[in-house]
Amino acid sequence: MAESPTKKTKTEHQPEKLVTATSIWDGLRVAAEGREQSLRGALDEDCELGWLEDDRDDAVAHFARKPWLAAMLHDSERNRAYARAIKQAAEAAPEGCVALEIGAGTGLLTQLLCKEDRIGHVVACEMEPALSKVATACVRAGGFEEERCTIVNARSDAISLPTPASLVVCELADHGLLGEGLLPTLREVLASGTASKDATIIPCGAYVEAALFEDASLAKRRGPDNYRRQRCRGGAACAPARLGNARRLTPYVRVLDLSFSSPPARGAHAGAKVDLQVQKRGRVDAVGYRWRMDLGFGEGVSNWEDADDFQDHWWQMAQPLDAPFDIGPGVPFSLKATHTDTDIVFDVFFDAGFVTSAAALCACGLHVGYSTGRLASLPSDHRALAASCLRGDDTAEVWDVGDGAICALACLRAGCDNAVAWCADARDALHASNVARRFEVALSIYSDLSEAPSTDAEVIVLTGEPFYHDLEGHPVACALRFWRRCALLRELFAGRRVRVAPGRAVVVAVAIRSSDLSKAYAPLPDRICGVDQKAAAAAWRAARRELVPIDLDEYECDVVAEREIVEFKLSDGFPARAIEGEVSLSCAADAVGLVVRYEDGFEGSESRCLVRFDAGPRLRYSLGLDGRCRLDVVSGSD
Repeated sequence: MAESPTKKTKTEHQPEKLVTATSIWDGLRVAAEGREQSLRGALDEDCELGWLEDDRDDAVAHFARKPWLAAMLHDSERNRAYARAIKQAAEAAPEGCVALEIGAGTGLLTQLLCKEDRIGHVVACEMEPALSKVATACVRAGGFEEERCTIVNARSDAISLPTPASLVVCELADHGLLGEGLLPTLREVLASGTASKDATIIPCGAYVEAALFEDASLAKRRGPDNYRRQRCRGGAACAPARLGNARRLTPYVRVLDLSFSSPPARGAHAGAKVDLQVQKRGRVDAVGYRWRMDLGFGEGVSNWEDADDFQDHWWQMAQPLDAPFDIGPGVPFSLKATHTDTDIVFDVFFDAGFVTSAAALCACGLHVGYSTGRLASLPSDHRALAASCLRGDDTAEVWDVGDGAICALACLRAGCDNAVAWCADARDALHASNVARRFEVALSIYSDLSEAPSTDAEVIVLTGEPFYHDLEGHPVACALRFWRRCALLRELFAGRRVRVAPGRAVVVAVAIRSSDLSKAYAPLPDRICGVDQKAAAAAWRAARRELVPIDLDEYECDVVAEREIVEFKLSDGFPARAIEGEVSLSCAADAVGLVVRYEDGFEGSESRCLVRFDAGPRLRYSLGLDGRCRLDVVSGSD
C-alpha cells in the first residue's frame, strides 16, 4: 500500500472572506466570533442586497443553490462511462499506486476508484466544505475507511502527496467545458509533481464542434442595439443555451482538439480556420458549440443536444453575433475557434473578411457585467416601453428605479424632456451614461436616495423594468425592490402627483408538468453504480422542498394549473410583514412554483420561476420581505 494520504498542505485552506454580495443566490462561509458561519444572499430593509445567516443544513443549502448536482447524478450514461473508464485505467495502472480525484463531489467516482484492488490509496480533494462532508459520509458508509481513502477539504493546488498519483480523475467540466478551471488545474497538478508526468488522466482530452444557428431567443441575448456597442474591445462571450430548440443552418464542424494529459500553456490558443457549408436558408443569430470529452479506453461523455436521455447539468453554448445576417444554401463560411483557460470564442469569416470577430462584440453590455438573462429580458421596442411608462403624458418627469436606466433612456429617446435614474451599481451608472451620450440625451444619475437631485416637476412617473441583475431575476425579490424604491420616492415627493408604472404585479402559484424536470430532479437513489450515495440522496430530498430558480422557457413543460395568491399594488405603501397564506392547485404535478406577472406590458422576469420539485396539491406560502420565500406542501392531516 502507498504511503498515507497527504504529507503536507502547500497552503492552509481558509474559508473565503467576502463582504460584498454579488448575487442573491450566493452562499458564503465566513469566520465570525471564533466560528464559521454560513451566509445567504437576502434583501436588507431597503431591499438592497446583503447577507443573512443561513440556518439550513450546509449540504441541503448547497444542493438548493446548485440543483444541477442532482441532475448530474441522474445522468446514468455519464456515470456508467466513468465507471468503465476507471475500471480499465486501474487495470493498466501500476500495482499499489496512488489515485487522485479532483472535485470529489458526493464521492461517487471516489468509491469507484476505491473498489479497484490495484490502486493502493485514493486521495480525493473537494474544495466545497458541504460537499466534502457528503463525500466523506458516502465513502465511509460504502465501507472505505481512512487507510483506503483520504478525503481532503481543499483545492488540489493546496495539497502535496508523498507519492505522486499515477491515476488522476478530474471532472471539472461545465456547460462550456473549460469554465470550472479544468486546464489550469491539470497543468498545476502535473507541473507540481502531485501527479506523475506519465499519469493516466481521466478525461484525457476533448474536441469541440460548432455550427451556425437561427433562433430568436439567441438573437435577443445581444440586447437591443443601444445596450451594447459593436466593434468595441470587450470581446465576445458564449453562454449556456438549448441548441436542440434552435434551427441549425450548417453541419457541425470540428474546430478544436484539446489535450488534458498535456495541457496547453496559459494564454489564448487559436484553432485552424475551418470551412463549413450552409444547408438551409435562414438568419444567422449565433455560433453554437458542443463538446465531447475523451475518458480514454474508448469511453466518452458529451453535452450533445441529441443525447438519448435528457440532461440538465451540461447544456450547449452559444455566442450571439454582433449583427444577424441572412444566408442561403451553398454559401461558404469559415469558423475559427480560440480558447483560453476558461473560455471558447469564435471568429466568423465570409468572402475572406470578417462577419463577426471574437474581439468585436461586447456581449456583456458595455463591459458592465450584464448577464445573458438580463440582455434577453430587455425590451427591443423603446417606443412601446416609453408608451407604457408615460401613458401619453410627455410632460411627466421620469424617475427610473430599475437597473441600467432602461426605462429612462427609452422615454428620453421617445421625446420625454427629463429623466432621472437610480443606479446603485457603478456598472449601471457607467452603462447608462454611455448609452445617454451615444443618443445625445440628458440623463441625471444618482446612486443613493440621499443623493437624489431636486426637482420642480409637478407630475412624476416612477418606473423601471423589474429585473435586477444582482438578483438574477429572482421574481419576488425583484418585485419587492421595485416596490420599496417606489415607496421611498413617493415619500420624497409627498404632495405631488406621482404615478407608478407598472402599477400592479401579481404573484402566481403554478403547477408544472415536465418529463424533463422529473428526469433531472427526481429523488436520488441511495446507491448509484453500485456505490453508496445515501448522504447525497438525503440532502437532495430536503433540497427538493426548497425553492430554486429556473427559467421555464428553457424546458419542455406545461403549466397545468395556476392560482393568484397575492396582488402587489405598487403605488401603495410597502408592506410591513411577510405575506403568508394557503393555496390549492388541485392537480398532480412534477413541480410547483411561484412566478410574478406585471401589468402594462412590463416583462421583467416573467419566465423566471421559483420551483419546488417536491410537489403537492395544497401549499402554504410565505413571501418574506428579505426575498426569502417558501412553498410548503400541506398534508391532509394539517
